[in-house]
Amino acid sequence: FFAGVALTMSKTTLAIHGAAGRMGRRLVALGTQDAHFQVVAAIDHAACMQIGKDAGELAAVGKIGVAVSDQ
Repeated sequence: FFAGVALTMSKTTLAIHGAAGRMGRRLVALGTQDAHFQVVAAIDHAACMQIGKDAGELAAVGKIGVAVSDQ
């Protein structure tokens, strides 16, 4: 509360490009661990073999409901 007013913070939405790669997977993991962030998109190149898989599972944090896409 600030002067009798409840402060609310909205989440910062994240779109991770290169989400199936080593650094992208780490960013997905970090984005799911902080309550201020929400991973909303996981993008990689069209030839990536991970297209369609859940980004959270690739990052070893469990399903987050965001599939890796090429768009």
